[in-house]
Amino acid sequence: MLNIDINNISMIYETKDSKVNALHNINLEINSGEFVSIIGPSGCGKSTLINIIAGIIKPTKGFIKVGDRKVENPNSDISVVFQDYSLFPWMTAYDNLHFAIKNTNKNLTEKEIKEKALKHLEIIGLSKFSNSFPKELSGGMTQKLAISRMFALDSKIFLLDEPFGALDALNRIHMQDLLIYLWRSGNNNQTILYITHDVDESIFLSDRIVVMTPSPGKIKEIIEIPFKRPRNRKELTGSKEYLSLRNHILSLLTEDMKVSLNKQEEQMRKYYD
Repeated sequence: MLNIDINNISMIYETKDSKVNALHNINLEINSGEFVSIIGPSGCGKSTLINIIAGIIKPTKGFIKVGDRKVENPNSDISVVFQDYSLFPWMTAYDNLHFAIKNTNKNLTEKEIKEKALKHLEIIGLSKFSNSFPKELSGGMTQKLAISRMFALDSKIFLLDEPFGALDALNRIHMQDLLIYLWRSGNNNQTILYITHDVDESIFLSDRIVVMTPSPGKIKEIIEIPFKRPRNRKELTGSKEYLSLRNHILSLLTEDMKVSLNKQEEQMRKYYD
């Protein structure tokens, strides 16, 4: 079991002319097998936090522990999917899966690797496109492949940074359902940390939602999602409990937007005065 333990994380980006406080004293524990979404306005440090957890960048202050080990560099326990898909463009759909499985499952035979890659293509409905390159696939197909490759890696922790942000509404719903299906049908101890701007998406997918506030990024509220799994989208979105929760999250986000707009107006007045 691998918990994510975020301890007093702060991040300051420095340039020659200025300093930007991206994160300030973030403390959060994510349990093994939990699905947690982070939501907040642009500039609240969501992507920065993902990159710190993944070991891609080092924080100015604090540390991350995955299980009993401090995160200092990228490792095979953690897989990351970004909005730009993170696929190898020179590899076919099959080769992208084959490469990922081969390099993270050293004990598998070539036959087992092939069978596993083909199985994942079948699950996501891309068997007919196994020899297609990412540029030959639609946005929805490409993201299906990226998500499938993530699960094929058998990592313990998945970090997803707005993976469906570029998709249309219908494809986004399909991808949400696929993500939950792959997560629920796989290893029950796989942990997902998911960044989104979409309130409905965060409620439907998550066990908990972390609402962040910008400048610098802080945790404003952590919300437990009371709805049992599996979740029926139609029944859920029509319930009073869902609407109440949705309105609460929107009110939290709206408060920060008003503060941000007021700051911008003040800066503009100073500039023109």
